[in-house]
Amino acid sequence: MGQSREGWDMTVLRRAGAVVLAAVAATALSGCEVKKQYGAECTTSPPVPHQNFGSVEVDVEVSPWVHPGETFIVRVDDMIGYPGPERQGSFPHGVISVTGPVTPSGTFSVGQGIWGGTPYPNLLEFTVTGQPGEEILVGAESGNSFIGRFPDGFTATCWAGGAEIVALPIVEADEGALGAEG
Repeated sequence: MGQSREGWDMTVLRRAGAVVLAAVAATALSGCEVKKQYGAECTTSPPVPHQNFGSVEVDVEVSPWVHPGETFIVRVDDMIGYPGPERQGSFPHGVISVTGPVTPSGTFSVGQGIWGGTPYPNLLEFTVTGQPGEEILVGAESGNSFIGRFPDGFTATCWAGGAEIVALPIVEADEGALGAEG
């Protein structure tokens, strides 16, 4: 007639397990958000005393892995460089690098500075040219901001020097559906 208490408990556990598995798979397929901060040497224009050390902050979303020949997106939600210990400034923008077996590769400007650019988020499209076992590296080159109230103030450029944001492994097309997390 009805299920026993133990049978009902097992059914609930199986369904809960399936929901958790689906949530993990959906997270993996939608990408991983990576937020990092790096200590950086800064330059200012015009020169401002005692503003030579600061930070570069970056927030990107990427796939946890990529497949040979696949096109993928690096979504940059924020990137800024600022002198001093606390985040400050307006017009945040920066430069990331994407290198390895990928096309295009090199450095890419992100964000909108005083004189132009694209407001966040920035969607950068790439194609994998490598094979399983290789990696594509996404790095932070520099971050920029304007400190003060425009037009009075100064610009800051802070150098992260290509610090690794994330390494994207290239996997076989049938790998990666489960087990990798962002």
